[in-house]
Amino acid sequence: MDLAPVVLGPLAIRGDRFLVAVVVVVAAVAAEVLARRRGGNSDWFWNALIVGLITARVVWVVSHPGVYLQSPLSVLYVWQGGFVGWAGALAAALFAVARGGFDRTRQTVAVVAVVAFAASAVLLPAEPNRIALSDLTVELESLDGDRAFPADWEGRPQVVNMWATWCGPCRRELPMLTDVARESDMVDVRLVNLAEDRATVTSYLRAEGIAGDDVWLDPQGRFGAAWQVVGMPTTFFVDAGGDVVSVLFGELSRSALVTEMDRLVE
Repeated sequence: MDLAPVVLGPLAIRGDRFLVAVVVVVAAVAAEVLARRRGGNSDWFWNALIVGLITARVVWVVSHPGVYLQSPLSVLYVWQGGFVGWAGALAAALFAVARGGFDRTRQTVAVVAVVAFAASAVLLPAEPNRIALSDLTVELESLDGDRAFPADWEGRPQVVNMWATWCGPCRRELPMLTDVARESDMVDVRLVNLAEDRATVTSYLRAEGIAGDDVWLDPQGRFGAAWQVVGMPTTFFVDAGGDVVSVLFGELSRSALVTEMDRLVE
């Protein structure tokens, strides 16, 4: 399910995370209201939620052993995402039933959660169609002063990351992106800086010891506007024909990046 980020004032939240948050909040309210009316408690719901979240994370980690064996501490970086939703939902449901049966309270909460999920999936904004590389007329500049059009990148799969030096999540993921870029020989990783000047970008990269080989400047933010970027970082995965096939908003984990790159190659 491809959902666009949800913009709330100055905040932009990944659509799938917003959907999960809505479902959890609605289900939690339902569980609490039913518990008070029927003289019980809602502990079963919170315990099931914890089991579901842990299971969803564990299944994701186990399915990407190479990444997490290389950096074990990144298992704890849950803010980067990396959960298997169906596994978490199944584990939570089985736990709830095992601890108390499928009584009326659990039946009602399950129905409420399903309805909230379906309604949110319909009402939340879907990912818009992005212009193909061949149709973009924005000219970009490298840090060395070379100029190129996005159409020049066609012919190979591309990862195009939109970032800025003032963006905290961008700063955290940039070293990982440059590492993956060096390791990849099948997919090109392009780092497009939005609306900052050459001196600012160069100074930041030099201070952080980050190579700027695949850093491109979009000083007017025209590339970002053409691809309807609502917040940063936003990462686009583009096939060899120049079509955007998927978009990930927010800070990336190495496992999520590698997974999407593998799909491009396949």
